[in-house]
Amino acid sequence: MKSTLIYINLTILLAALVPPVQLAAQHTRYKLIDLGTFGGPQNYLYVPDNYNRILNNRGTVVGSADTSMPDPFAPFCFNEDCFVSHAFQWQKGVLTDLGALPGGASSLSTWISPNGLIAGISQNGEIDRLNPSFPQVRAVLWKNGQITNLGTLPGGYESWANAVNSRGQVVGLATNTVRDDDSLLPPTQARAFLWQNGVMQDLGTLGGNDAVATLVNEQGQIVGESYTSSVPSAYCAQIDFPVTTGAFLWQNGQMTNLGSFGGTCTFASDLNNRGQVVGLSTFPGDLEQHPFLWDQGVLTDLGTFGGSRGNAIANNDAGEIVGWAMIPGDEAVRAFHWKSGTMTDLGTVDSDSCSDAFAINSASQIIGVSGTCDFENVRGFLLEKGGAMTDLDSFVPPESALHLELPIAINDRGEIAGLGFLPSGDQHAFLLIPCGLDDTEGCQDAQDSSATHARIAFPAPTPNLNPRGLPTGHPARLSLGHHIPLRAPSYVTGTTGSVKTISPSGALTSNKSSKPTIISFSPTSGPVGTQVLINGTGLTQTSKVTFGGVAATTFTVNSDTQVTATVPTGAVTGKIAITTPGGVARSSGSFTVTTGQCGQVGAQCGASILPPCCPGLTCVPASTRAFCERVSSASSSTTGLTTETRTSTSCEQANNNQSGRILNDTSLQ
Repeated sequence: MKSTLIYINLTILLAALVPPVQLAAQHTRYKLIDLGTFGGPQNYLYVPDNYNRILNNRGTVVGSADTSMPDPFAPFCFNEDCFVSHAFQWQKGVLTDLGALPGGASSLSTWISPNGLIAGISQNGEIDRLNPSFPQVRAVLWKNGQITNLGTLPGGYESWANAVNSRGQVVGLATNTVRDDDSLLPPTQARAFLWQNGVMQDLGTLGGNDAVATLVNEQGQIVGESYTSSVPSAYCAQIDFPVTTGAFLWQNGQMTNLGSFGGTCTFASDLNNRGQVVGLSTFPGDLEQHPFLWDQGVLTDLGTFGGSRGNAIANNDAGEIVGWAMIPGDEAVRAFHWKSGTMTDLGTVDSDSCSDAFAINSASQIIGVSGTCDFENVRGFLLEKGGAMTDLDSFVPPESALHLELPIAINDRGEIAGLGFLPSGDQHAFLLIPCGLDDTEGCQDAQDSSATHARIAFPAPTPNLNPRGLPTGHPARLSLGHHIPLRAPSYVTGTTGSVKTISPSGALTSNKSSKPTIISFSPTSGPVGTQVLINGTGLTQTSKVTFGGVAATTFTVNSDTQVTATVPTGAVTGKIAITTPGGVARSSGSFTVTTGQCGQVGAQCGASILPPCCPGLTCVPASTRAFCERVSSASSSTTGLTTETRTSTSCEQANNNQSGRILNDTSLQ
């Protein structure tokens, strides 16, 4: 599931923004603040696939923090640690609990506008009727500490707010009632919305079924992603956009396709107040992807450092762009700064091999990460104009054990918000505040730092590349990462397993599973009640199986590569989907739900005029007739003989009729 970016135009900027405390010069001293929790072990900052504003120029940070209360919806937990968490606002040393909707347990703030409006999501205490046991999530807006439920599109059960501007225009994603096998939020269509003045508006699509709005600027221009057709895209599917996808700009009631470089995937990462959009687009065949700048209808290829892939992640109002690009042979990923047609390699921290830039402010200060090229082992950096990268851990005082791994946002005051780890593995959000000339308490000079912080090692990610060209397991901001979020909390997308990543709620976790795949399934058709054997990879922690968007009530995980599921009542012809903590896998082909009859346990069989036994049953001769039975073989330890055991469930026994034939007519279900 994504979030949004907001910048102010130059005239509003002067009036609305607090003057910078200090435009940080080289070797600026910083004070580290751990933002704290509400009694639980962790706190979170929202980290979608695009740039997002969780820190404004007033120095206010938004996110969520664990309470000490266990999640009442477990195992469908909002966060990976299964504690109730509440949205927070941190300002001037005060952490404020923003609460949740009446009846709801957990909430998350995803974006803060220049004037302090906060967008986010909250549970409402109700269950999604289309996804039994899954709590509903609603888009919300906080204004002056008061929460407003933005609702959903007519008939829908879910919505998600990604961004808000100073006008109170909120954008995001909401579901409707139209069934969609390829939905961003199954089993119905997910649509981009604009909410303003109490009304939620469906923004439409670029020709496909689904869309999501991820960014809005101070002018009210909206950017997002949309399916452009129903043509499958294996490249986009790696981040759960299963069909051809394009980026759009919406303004004044008109949705404009930003175009592409000829491939099936174009994704927008950032939008500034001049209406300039940056992101990535693939070339024909999806073998290469390059960063782009879209400006006044023109899509410009920013190029790479000679490699096949790159991505523009953020831009400021001056038109400067940062991101990453590969070197010749795709041997390394390097952070770049692009200005006036020139792309500059920003290097790395010390002897690190790879780097990525996440954000740039009006003073051209840049933040990102540097580390090994599998991004298994990274550290945050700050790069000031004309200087070299500074390891953020050098600003950590000796008495703190926090490792500053993932900087997320930097404002025009030079303040940096991000995520760090404690030696225990717990994640804590942090804020680095530049110190004034006369400040001494808690201030740390990078040059004088005597603190040493061992970088935390995580299991190596799988070797395949994701759509943004980086190894699977690379944190979401470095890659296209996890699906949308556009997406739902951890109970929909998952946040536990074995590869480091970032959950939709902003949880940087070192135990996320690799993304599942579906390779094949058999049989390919059958009525309700059919047992289907699904083959794939990464299936060990399967939590949900759907047929045409309808959840199976019975399934068994046989191994990491195999799941057996029973076609549920109400299933329709469509794709099979499996949900694990690593994401959602969808079959390339559809399972056809037939409406014919088949013999259940006890039904007479064997004659040409009789229907065959239902899948999983065997036609067993008995005296002068044969009956459908569930047969299992067992060896006797005393005799060595093999015996047949025939079993039937109470439901099957209840279906016995006087003729001895038990038929299942799925056309009646």
